[in-house]
Amino acid sequence: MNTVKENLEILKFSYRFTKEQNIPVYAIFLFHAISEPLPAIFSVWFTAKITALISVQEPPHSVLVHAFIGVTLIFILTIIKRIGEHFYFKKIDILTVKEKAYVSDIISKKDYALLEKTDFQLLFKTYDEVASNYGCSVIRFYFMFLTKVMSGFIGLVLSLLIILPSLKTLFVFDNNTFITSWKPAVLTIICIILFGIIMGITGNRLANFWTKLHEETQSSYSMFMYWLSFTENYKQGKDIKVYRAQKLIQQEYDYWQEKSLKLTRKTIKKIIPLRRIIGIFTGLIVGTLYSYIALRAAIGLLSAENLVAIVGAVPLIINGITQLSNLPFLTKTLCKYVGYLKRIADYDSDRYMGTIPVEKRDDNDFLIEFKDVSFKYPNTDTYALKHVSMQFKIGEHLAFVGTNGSGKTTFIKLLCRLYDPTEGEILLNGINIQKYNMTEYMSLFSVVFQDFSLFAVPLSQNVSTSVEYDNKKLWRYLEKAGIANRVKEMPKQENTVLYKELDDNGVEISGGEAQKIAIARALYRNAPFVVLDEPTAALDPISEFEIYERFNDFTKDKTAIYISHRLSSCRFCDKIMVFDNGQIVQFGTHESLLSDENGKYNQLWNSQAKYYISKVE
Repeated sequence: MNTVKENLEILKFSYRFTKEQNIPVYAIFLFHAISEPLPAIFSVWFTAKITALISVQEPPHSVLVHAFIGVTLIFILTIIKRIGEHFYFKKIDILTVKEKAYVSDIISKKDYALLEKTDFQLLFKTYDEVASNYGCSVIRFYFMFLTKVMSGFIGLVLSLLIILPSLKTLFVFDNNTFITSWKPAVLTIICIILFGIIMGITGNRLANFWTKLHEETQSSYSMFMYWLSFTENYKQGKDIKVYRAQKLIQQEYDYWQEKSLKLTRKTIKKIIPLRRIIGIFTGLIVGTLYSYIALRAAIGLLSAENLVAIVGAVPLIINGITQLSNLPFLTKTLCKYVGYLKRIADYDSDRYMGTIPVEKRDDNDFLIEFKDVSFKYPNTDTYALKHVSMQFKIGEHLAFVGTNGSGKTTFIKLLCRLYDPTEGEILLNGINIQKYNMTEYMSLFSVVFQDFSLFAVPLSQNVSTSVEYDNKKLWRYLEKAGIANRVKEMPKQENTVLYKELDDNGVEISGGEAQKIAIARALYRNAPFVVLDEPTAALDPISEFEIYERFNDFTKDKTAIYISHRLSSCRFCDKIMVFDNGQIVQFGTHESLLSDENGKYNQLWNSQAKYYISKVE
C-alpha cells in the first residue's frame, strides 16, 4: 500500500508526463469537464424559468418563445459537449500512443542486466496487463480519474448555484411549530454529512478490497491470456497441428479460464455489498433531501419555480457527491496503476556506465584481457564462470567449444559488457572496461547471438538497423553472408518487409535465411570484434561450408570469436578455447588439443566423429 507521500509523487509524475508530451490535453480536459454537466444543469434552470412564467400567467406566445430559446440553447450546449468529448478522447488516444512510445524508449535505454532481472520483468508484465485493461494506457485512467472528480465537482457547484436563490426559502424559520423551526434543516444537514462520510469510508474499503483482489487474480489472468495467445499466433500452428496439442491447449485454457472466473466471482461477491452500501446511502441522501423539500412545500414555503429548480438539481447534486465520495477509491487505484509506470521509469541499474571515450584507432589495435573473472547470474549462488583468465588481440580467430551450460555465451555477455563480472576484471588496452563509456565500448562488437531477433520491417533496415543506409555496403555484406541471391528474388528486394505481423505482403523466411541476414547485419556494422554464437545452426551443409569458406575473408583484420557445437567447423580458427563447467580447461590449436588424448576437446571430438566414421564404414 502506497503512503500519502508516494501517492503525491505518483500524481506529480502523471502531471509531468502529460505536460512533457506537448499536447494541450489539460485545456481540452477542462473544456470537457465543464461542458459535460452543462446541458443537464441548464435544462433544470430553464425548466424552472418556464414554470415561473406559467405561474405568473405569462402569455402563451411568450412562453413558447422562451421555450424555443431554451431548447435551442440546450441543443447548442449538447453539441458543445459532444465536441468536447470528441477532442478529449482524440487527445487521450494520442497520449496513449505517446505513453507506449515513452515505455518503449525507456526500456530500450535500460541496462540489459536490469532487463533480465525477475522482479523487473514481473513489474513490466503487471504494467502491461493493467494498461491493456485501460486501452493500453494507465495515463488514460489518470484522466478518467480527473474527469470524474472535476465533472462531479463542477456539477455540484453549478447545481448549488441554480438553487441558490431558492435556498432562502429552505432556510426561513420560525418557532411556532417543529416543522417550521430550524431543527429539521439541521437534522437534514447532519444526516447528509453523516451519509456522505459513510460513503467515503466505504469507498476507501472498496479501494483496498479492489487492490488486494486485483493482485490475487493477476497470476491466473496471466496464465489464461497465455493459453489464449496460442489461437492468435499462427507461427505456433505447425507444432500444434503436428503434435495434436489442441486438447492440451483447450484443457489449460478451460482450467485457467474457470480459475479466473472463480476469482472474478469472488471479487464480485466481496465488492458488490460495498457498492450496495454506497447505493443505499446515496438513496438515503436523496430521500432525506426530498423529504425536507416535500416538508417545506407542504407548508407553502416553496413556490412552484423553487420546487422545480430544487427537485431538478437534487439528482445532479447527488451525482456530484457520489463522484467525490469515490475519490478515495479512484485515488488508490490510480496511484497503484500509474505507480507501475513510474516504477518502470525510476527502475535503474546501480552499475557504473563509464565515462572514458574509447580510443579511435585506424589499425583497430585492441587488446582484451580477462583477469581471474568469475560470474554469478542474479538470484543464484552458482557460478556460471569461475576464475577465467585469458587475452586476445585484434586479428585472432578464436573458436569457443564446450557442452551446453559450460559458460561460452556467458563469456560473450561479459565481453560485450551486458553484465559485469562478480569477481575479477576485464581490461581493454589495460583499462577496466567499466571505466569506458558503455555505448562506445559496445560499439566495438558485432554479435550474432544464438537467439538473435529480426524485425517485421524491410530487410534493409534489419541489416543496417537504421532507416538510412548505404546501399552498396548493404549488398556487399548480403553477398558475403550468402543471402544476396535470395534477396534479389524477393518482391521488393532489399525493401521487402520480413514477416507478416505488420504487412500482409511481408515475406516469411526460413531459419537459415534469417541466420544469414543476422550475419549480414553483424558484418554491416564493421566493428573490430565479430562474435558468432552458433551462426550456422540453422544452415544446410552447403551453406555452412560457404560461410566457413568466407569466414576468414570477411573477418580479416578483425578479432573473430566463433561459438559452435560442431567441432569440425572450428578447424579454420587460429585457436580453440574449451569450456567446461564454467572454466577454460584447454586452449590451443585443433591439432595440439586433439593430440591430448585425455583432454576435454579430444573427448568432444571423438564423441562426434564416431557417428560419421560409423556411417562411412
